[in-house]
Amino acid sequence: MLPKVANHLLLHTSRAVALVQNQSGTLRNVLQSGPAAGAGSWGSAGPGTGPGGAKFNAGGKFYKGYTGAGRAITHANSAAAQDSATKGDDEREDVKATIVTPRSSSSRRPRTLARRHSLSFPAGRNDHERQMDVSVLQTIQTHLRERHTFALATAKEQQDELQAVHESRSARTRRNSTASHTSSEEMAPLVSPALGDQPPSTMETFTSHSTTATPKDVEATEPESEENANLSPFTLTVNDALARNDTNVVIAHIQWLIDPSNSPALSYPEPTIGEFNFAIRTLLALKHNTTTGLLVKLYNALLARGLRPNLGTYIHMILGLTNRDHEIQKSFKILEYQTKLARLSERAAAGVEDVATQQYNQTRKATLLAEDNFATAMTIFEAACITTPRANKAEPRGAPLALHFPLSVYHGLLRSCAAHANVDAAIRVYTQLESSRGSAPFYPSALVLYQLLSTYINAGDLTGAKEVFAEFQELSSKGLLLHSETKLKSQIQMWNKMVEAHFRVGQPAGALRLLEMMLDGERSGKDAAIPLPASSTFTTIISGFCSPCPSSSAGKPDIESALSWFDRLLQQPSASRDPYEPTQNPSRPDQLSWIVMVNTLAQASTENKAYPKDLNRLFDILVECAPKDGLEVRSVDTLMALDANLHFLEEVAKAHEAGVQIEGMAEQAKASLEFIARHFPDGTTHLSGSYLSPNAIADDFARAYPHFVRLGMAQEGWKIAESLVAYEEKVILNAYPQSKEIPKYSKMAVTNVLPLAFEAVDPPNSPTLVQTLPIMRLAGRLAIPPTPSIASHHLHAYLTAPLQSRQQLSLADQEMTLLCALALPVQPSSSDVLSPPGCAYTGLMGLLRALHDVPVDIRKLPSGSKITTRVTEALYTNYNEHDVSRFLGELHDSFQCFELPLAKRSDEQGEVPHAPTPPPVSMYPAGIPTPPTHIFVDTGVSRQIDQWSLSYSSLTVHDGYAALQAFVSRSRYPHPATLGRLIGGLGRARDIAAVQWVYSIAQQVIFSPFVSQNPTWQSQAWFQIEDHMIVAYAHTGDIEAAFTHRDRITAAGGAPSPDAYGSLIECVKDTTDDTSNAMALFAECQMLGTKPNVYLYNTIISKLAKARKADFALELFQQMKANPSLRPSSITYGAVIAACARVGDTSAAEQLFEEMASQPTFKPRIPPYNTMMQMYAHTKPDRERVLHYFNKMTEANIDPSAHTYKLLIDAYGTIEPIDVNAMEDVFKRIESSRNAQLQSSHWAALINAYGCVLKDLDKAISIFESIPSHPSANRGTPLPDSVTYESLISVLVTHKRMDLAQNYLARLQASGVHMTAYIANLLIKGYAADGAIDEARSIFENLADPASGVAAPGNHVPHNSTSAPVSPNPISYREPSTWEAMFRAELGNGDRDRAVALLERLQQRQFPPAVYNRIRGIMLDDSVSPWGQSPESHSPSQSPSPSPSRPVPMILSRASHYIAPHPAFGIQHLTSDTR
Repeated sequence: MLPKVANHLLLHTSRAVALVQNQSGTLRNVLQSGPAAGAGSWGSAGPGTGPGGAKFNAGGKFYKGYTGAGRAITHANSAAAQDSATKGDDEREDVKATIVTPRSSSSRRPRTLARRHSLSFPAGRNDHERQMDVSVLQTIQTHLRERHTFALATAKEQQDELQAVHESRSARTRRNSTASHTSSEEMAPLVSPALGDQPPSTMETFTSHSTTATPKDVEATEPESEENANLSPFTLTVNDALARNDTNVVIAHIQWLIDPSNSPALSYPEPTIGEFNFAIRTLLALKHNTTTGLLVKLYNALLARGLRPNLGTYIHMILGLTNRDHEIQKSFKILEYQTKLARLSERAAAGVEDVATQQYNQTRKATLLAEDNFATAMTIFEAACITTPRANKAEPRGAPLALHFPLSVYHGLLRSCAAHANVDAAIRVYTQLESSRGSAPFYPSALVLYQLLSTYINAGDLTGAKEVFAEFQELSSKGLLLHSETKLKSQIQMWNKMVEAHFRVGQPAGALRLLEMMLDGERSGKDAAIPLPASSTFTTIISGFCSPCPSSSAGKPDIESALSWFDRLLQQPSASRDPYEPTQNPSRPDQLSWIVMVNTLAQASTENKAYPKDLNRLFDILVECAPKDGLEVRSVDTLMALDANLHFLEEVAKAHEAGVQIEGMAEQAKASLEFIARHFPDGTTHLSGSYLSPNAIADDFARAYPHFVRLGMAQEGWKIAESLVAYEEKVILNAYPQSKEIPKYSKMAVTNVLPLAFEAVDPPNSPTLVQTLPIMRLAGRLAIPPTPSIASHHLHAYLTAPLQSRQQLSLADQEMTLLCALALPVQPSSSDVLSPPGCAYTGLMGLLRALHDVPVDIRKLPSGSKITTRVTEALYTNYNEHDVSRFLGELHDSFQCFELPLAKRSDEQGEVPHAPTPPPVSMYPAGIPTPPTHIFVDTGVSRQIDQWSLSYSSLTVHDGYAALQAFVSRSRYPHPATLGRLIGGLGRARDIAAVQWVYSIAQQVIFSPFVSQNPTWQSQAWFQIEDHMIVAYAHTGDIEAAFTHRDRITAAGGAPSPDAYGSLIECVKDTTDDTSNAMALFAECQMLGTKPNVYLYNTIISKLAKARKADFALELFQQMKANPSLRPSSITYGAVIAACARVGDTSAAEQLFEEMASQPTFKPRIPPYNTMMQMYAHTKPDRERVLHYFNKMTEANIDPSAHTYKLLIDAYGTIEPIDVNAMEDVFKRIESSRNAQLQSSHWAALINAYGCVLKDLDKAISIFESIPSHPSANRGTPLPDSVTYESLISVLVTHKRMDLAQNYLARLQASGVHMTAYIANLLIKGYAADGAIDEARSIFENLADPASGVAAPGNHVPHNSTSAPVSPNPISYREPSTWEAMFRAELGNGDRDRAVALLERLQQRQFPPAVYNRIRGIMLDDSVSPWGQSPESHSPSQSPSPSPSRPVPMILSRASHYIAPHPAFGIQHLTSDTR
């Protein structure tokens, strides 16, 4: 008996079916009320027999055998295990299907199911064709162990070779090939929720009931138990790394398992299968971004080592691969859904295409498809089907390992089969699962049948789906199914899926018959397995109508029928509590139904102008019903509804412009605007979960506002502008509660519509204060400067308003009025045309008199001195001093702040900042084409191009550049600000050609008529582009070009931004006095009134730190902290700490470090830690403090860098007491580290420690000689390089072995290694000490001088050892320290005249005075000779040894006598050396 409410809800089934058959699939009236044919029954025909009829055969499910490799192997295995099997006729080319006698079962009768596909799988182990010689089986197994790795061609080769075993199958054609595992038609993303995809947590194993093997047997026959593997050194080390969250160490060890050459520093015994399984489990737990690739490589490595995968190997590999495949399928659905949303937005935005996003999505999809995890999982599954747990060949062969798989493995495989619509693979998996029960009755789980059903549905095979469904019905009625969910939920999910199946193949009548059965079926006996429908059932039907239907015209969805069903459901009295709760009385639509309906109507509204009305009606109901029905109004649904209405409005506007009049469209357009106004987010909108992006909402406002104006609803339109600002402010405060940031997206959108807002004033020639005031208040709130047109309109409204109205205005309103006056001529002439006609504004003085009449207290204006300074400048620029003084004297006292005494004016006029003026046409660069007249700046285009700059985006600046080129080719242009950001990004990428092209486009946009009509905007845009050109050229190293654009800005009365000055300072390098040049730029920026930001402070402090000017660096740091709008970053602290560390101010450095670490926003970075370690390793040697900061670094979860390890070597190898073992341990850690590669600086530090500190010359030489044979020698720059040669020559000079030094110098030159100035310094020092002053002079004279004012190139090692060699230039250039070395050598040799001559040459080189004075000051030192008598005895009296047992090495002697080696040694340079 059908309940009364359902009878009213649903039409008689026979009518519905007839409607399907006779109205081309249109079911728009199926829910229309009509007379019931029976007493509440859906159809007089009764429940019927239902779909299908044929049942599964427990022993032989399908009538044809599997012909692929899996079939051959499985049959071979069966033949070997069961000698009684009958031989098949392998000689016959056409083998007919044979029905196999099923296993006896007391509970299941034999049944057959017609298999319509040519590829099928064997039913059980008694198949008639399973006989195969044991030797053939062994050959196949051996071959698979050696070959079934996952190179591109290998899988296919295996299939071909295994296929050859059963040549009798070769003639059987296949219509559904398993060779390709690409995804076929996928389910629509908005359908009834699928049965839980996750496999059960329990690892239930379906083992065979035969005596061939048991789980214990499997474990006993493994070569090594997992427990023993977990105690091996390899697993213990990896477990320790996991406990420390050191992913890099874990990956390094897994790479070693794959190929020991990947991690040469690691050494373990030959790995076992247990260790491989442990590595596989570890990889799956890590969920690393390279997990899948490493997983396959790990499995291949296991086979390559001759190991046999065991049960655990197969289980974890298959689960890992199928889970990853499931993640990829979900990613595909997300990408597909995002594409739909993007298409809707693109159509609504008049064809703007999100090029960058499309490219990213295509690349992402191709990358995911390339993994092909399903094919790999099936290959491993086939291997498990033939692999038996034999420890050796002498033991009897057991059952295949696949028979012991837990159910979760089959669930994972079948889930992937469904996703890829691969029926043949699903049957193969199901057959193996069936075989796992041996002779016992087999009853699949509900989840297995659901996934099998999904596979057929996705493959478009309704007949196969019916057969699976019939099997489910029978087993369910007998209570023989295993349910992962509740039984009732599993039943509803299967019935829903079957309903979906009929819609997917274009048979909605069949779907309605199923619904009839659910409504009319008896709940006992034969029909006990038929559940009542749930809300998800009706959702499935609605989704079916909304999906493209092959049987309808043009394959379009039947939206009218979906709406009919949906509307009837809306009339039901109760809400859905659970989508799978069966009920006699249908409930109102659930959440998924709403999603389906809103999504469908939004997408369809772009093609049919009738659907926005339905969309708006339903969305209003959703908002109203959501609280009481427990529904969520999702932000994405709101955005879709707004976009759909905007598209409709734009289409109506196009029709209106074309002169096409459509009846009722104007009323519907106003209804759409009212809908937008109702649902536009504002300051009261609740922010939870994924809320609407202010950027998207601002774009929607910018598109909607012109329609509000066009249809006479300007006032309502401006209210949503206020809503937009309030909403974005709320979003900002939600993220940053103390923020005072101006809503940038709102500002951009409101700026674009401001002129239109004033045009909408009615009457346009006589705006009132009531009309203009809301507009100007919002502009002031967003700090939008008024344009002349806007300013004149508002001033006219202000000056014509009654005095009482003006007196009610706030001080902010009064200040905005002053700002409007400053946007206009101070004394308008007859040639100045102000709008509206007859504008009441006569000049600045007239306005000031009006403000005096209010009266306004000028001293209390919000901007204070800023506004008064500008007004003062305007007055004194346009009037003489006496007139200004006399005028101000007539006003009340507060206006006296505008008065400027004559003397003060003449002295300080230059201090008054000048506002930049619009660029004259003469500033248009030569060689750039004249701007097209049709240029239009598009906000949507700007947003698409700007995607590269978002912090979370994976796009690059060149993706943005490509998007710009595509848009320009279609005559669509972005905002100048977007072009500026692109210029800066391309400059940082050093793409000069791209920078210049974008600059030419920017000039065309700036000087186009569209931008020129707004002089303020044009001026700002011009300065912004020039400013970004400074940044771009600075980063490309073209300082001259950067200064050219700086000069253009200053010549136009402006000043570069702090970012521009920061870039100039940062990129000033390779000069003889970088610091002085940087300071000059910083002084210039302050003189021009540019206020430093954090980036500018960071760059100048860093320059000062490198020059050891700690006092000035600290002064700027304190200046920065005193500014409440600036907050020092970790980079700032790192720079100022480095300044203190370089001069040895340990207390200040430590205090600053603690202050940095205590900041609430502190994010640990490695440079400050390394700086503190370096200070205590070199400047103020203290090993305990070095280790203290190293430990703090590791506690902060920072991986040590290559420089960190180098500092540790120095700490153990140069600070007393020397700890050789610890030093060597650090070196070994570098060799095994995945983060830090072994570099030349590490070798140099080791050589220095042994040769100069420990005085072990032989050891130092042996270390140097071992470098070429070490694996690190062939990574990046070949070793030994100039740094390692320098370290050895330093040792030889220390030991006075210039004979050896000469030999190594010859080797250096023969090997092509560049000889740096620092090597020359050591040779000059060594030869001079050895009495060979002529050799020292020869070394010096063979060096070259760089260009005047330019630093010597090629002397500094790259920060990354894998970079190119130090310098490809064979010429070696002198450094200031080289002059100093030669100067000391001449003085030490007693040749003062030569030393003076050197000074004269040095002076001619125009070195900075500090360098010249330092070297000249050496002549005043009594101890000019730095050379000691021997390595053992050298210890200057001025610098006593820190240890009585070990003299100070020569290179660590008093700084005034020290000739600096290369910085890579870590030994500090001369304090004032400007290198």
